[in-house]
Amino acid sequence: MHKRKGRETTLVGVAGVHHVVCELSRRGLIALPTTRNTAGYDVIVVSQDGTKHANIQVKSAGNPKVRFWPVAKSKAGIRRGADDYYVFLGGLERGEQIDGYLLNGKEVLKEIQEHYGDRAFRAGKPFPYCLYLRPRARKQWAEDWNSWTL
Repeated sequence: MHKRKGRETTLVGVAGVHHVVCELSRRGLIALPTTRNTAGYDVIVVSQDGTKHANIQVKSAGNPKVRFWPVAKSKAGIRRGADDYYVFLGGLERGEQIDGYLLNGKEVLKEIQEHYGDRAFRAGKPFPYCLYLRPRARKQWAEDWNSWTL
């Protein structure tokens, strides 16, 4: 990967985090991006009365036709607590429609286990476990993102 591509990838990730923060703020939630490289979470969300919260990991792609997102180097790295969620975004290139999909951490782990089973991966591979956008689940995951609130 050359330097320009790396910067573009970083900016797509930043744009994705800010897109999620903006959208959740529009829904009346307090949504705050974490500092760069905070382990596991990109956005912390709190209800206005402070009684509910969620931790969100955002996975972003510039390509509007993306069908998979790298999630974790190991299954143990998938955050799956009661308040852990993943938002997967595609279409963050300029002028594209941004598509969003939401799953909780347990759903992400289940999808990955169903897709990969017990297959082992080469050591050193950067993100061996990816979430694949299944056509049958696409509509539901999009509806879950579009209607999600605390």
